[in-house]
Amino acid sequence: MGLTLLQNQRQKLKLREKEIVKLLREGKKYFIEDIFLLVYLPNKIGQRRFAVIASKKIGKAVKRNRAKRLLRELFRRNLTLFPTSYDYLLIASPKILNFKYPELAERAIPILKKVLTSLPLSFYESSG
Repeated sequence: MGLTLLQNQRQKLKLREKEIVKLLREGKKYFIEDIFLLVYLPNKIGQRRFAVIASKKIGKAVKRNRAKRLLRELFRRNLTLFPTSYDYLLIASPKILNFKYPELAERAIPILKKVLTSLPLSFYESSG
């Protein structure tokens, strides 16, 4: 029973295709050193939601999966950097495959801190 509840919570926090399209169309975009593109947009649900894209420009499935794992791990380990009430999309660049996680984190985290600390902590604070 508990596992099903956890799965339902995770499903609610995933971005659906139409939400990703809206995020790409309306969201603010910021390149993180040609390693990946960060796209973010406030949401009204009070939760941070997250998606990762690695296109076929990255390579075959093994390379795309590695790129997505690196970005998911960056998000997971640095969750507190990302304010709530925003949707986030990370789009991998082929250059991400040149990094192991520690090197990626060393280069990306300072830039992410700079970009994300300028955001209001939640959508509700900025619209009040």
